[in-house]
Amino acid sequence: MLVSANGQISLGPMAGINNTEFHPSRGNKRIINPRIGVLADVYIGANFHFNPGLTLSRIGLLAEDLYWREKVNFHVHVAEIPLYLTYQTKKESGFLIGAGVSPNININGRWKGNLNNVGDIDVPLKFGGIGDPHRITVGAGGNIGYAFKNGLSVRAFGQTLIRDYQRGSFYNNLGISGAYLMPLKKKAATTSAPAGR
Repeated sequence: MLVSANGQISLGPMAGINNTEFHPSRGNKRIINPRIGVLADVYIGANFHFNPGLTLSRIGLLAEDLYWREKVNFHVHVAEIPLYLTYQTKKESGFLIGAGVSPNININGRWKGNLNNVGDIDVPLKFGGIGDPHRITVGAGGNIGYAFKNGLSVRAFGQTLIRDYQRGSFYNNLGISGAYLMPLKKKAATTSAPAGR
């Protein structure tokens, strides 16, 4: 349960796109993929906010060899749990900048396409075995954007893996997302009764 000393907690949906680059790239092409989720905002004080969230992202790449006429699309569905500390220039609206970590869980993935010496392929991705991608990874990143008074916000973000995706392989994730935060709890208004005569 989220608890804010200032009694100000907001929660809402978020959606956007991300663009992933794997290293080593070996000539692979970056492709745009969707991401959706929920974002919470807990006001800490002094214009600082704690922003935990839960997003479902699709990351991937396009491996293409025109000479061999090979083309393979690789993608993974990832559950991300970003935990960011954000500074906002004004309490209710303004420019924002944040940084934090994100535990990530690789849910499933596939290799799909055509290989010259094999033909069409559609292979599910395995996790956790020797030489396979890790089921759980951890990323570190940051975001920058603007929050409006009506609850809307726009953020550009970037993340790189602390723990490699696969032995000797990791990725950088860049993207942009929008969120609409709705207050769950507001400070109770205080009134004073007129003094009796």
